[in-house]
Amino acid sequence: MLKRILNTLKSIFGNRPARYAGLPTALDRRMFGILPVNLDKRRYEAALIEGLSRSVKKGDRVIVIGGGLGVTAAYAAIQAGVDGKVICYEGSSPAIPKIEKTLERNNVRDRVEVVHAIVNSSAGVYGDEHAEEIVPTEALPECDILEMDCEGGEAVILPKLKIQPRAIIVETHGFTGATTDKVAEILKSMGYSTEDLGVAEPYLKKFCLKHDIRVLFAVRKDA
Repeated sequence: MLKRILNTLKSIFGNRPARYAGLPTALDRRMFGILPVNLDKRRYEAALIEGLSRSVKKGDRVIVIGGGLGVTAAYAAIQAGVDGKVICYEGSSPAIPKIEKTLERNNVRDRVEVVHAIVNSSAGVYGDEHAEEIVPTEALPECDILEMDCEGGEAVILPKLKIQPRAIIVETHGFTGATTDKVAEILKSMGYSTEDLGVAEPYLKKFCLKHDIRVLFAVRKDA
């Protein structure tokens, strides 16, 4: 019993990476080796992770727009395997080293290209420190899977896509105007069948319901 208690305390307060969706992140569990600040989030980005789990195959090329902590990019790279490739676009400057550290801690840094650039426009990019480079939507390279978490930019980016991924996984942001219904209609007009995977963050369910933050899983009808 005592050993179990000690192991539990060590797992909670131990100085190791916080694990989000089961993956080690750039965040350490303790600040300055003393204060426990970042606890594990087993269902972090649960709906996006589900979409990636259902769609990414070995050898796939995946594009991630909106890297955040790099968790979904790392997960996609693991799913795609050593022959796969992930391109992660992130506009926020402070996010870049966190993404790279998360990728390194998951041993997938070599198969993920991190692009410090904004896709389409700076709308929705966190903070004032962001990339100067803007990648036009029409210039996105071909890919098998597209994952989008761009804080409302999805409703503007999707209609301009020239590529036709096998599957598109989109986090909607109704409070910015990119409502779930609107994004679903755009995807349907593009020739995709859509499925609502539920709120984006289960541990923030009330907030997500209030602000219409959900994840749509879209598969090209002829795929």
